Amino acid sequence: MSDEKKLRFCFYCGNLIQNYVEGGTTNCPKCGVKLHYNNQSKKNKSYSAH
Repeated sequence: MSDEKKLRFCFYCGNLIQNYVEGGTTNCPKCGVKLHYNNQSKKNKSYSAH
């Protein structure tokens, strides 16, 4: 069991998003694209590594 935060990457430029909001909208600090992460609706698109 790991306590580390899940990492998210911008789907547009691949930049690492460190302050994303789960279930909310985050802007990529590098390219400014709006990112939306919701682990309810997109279970097939999982970025968590075990």
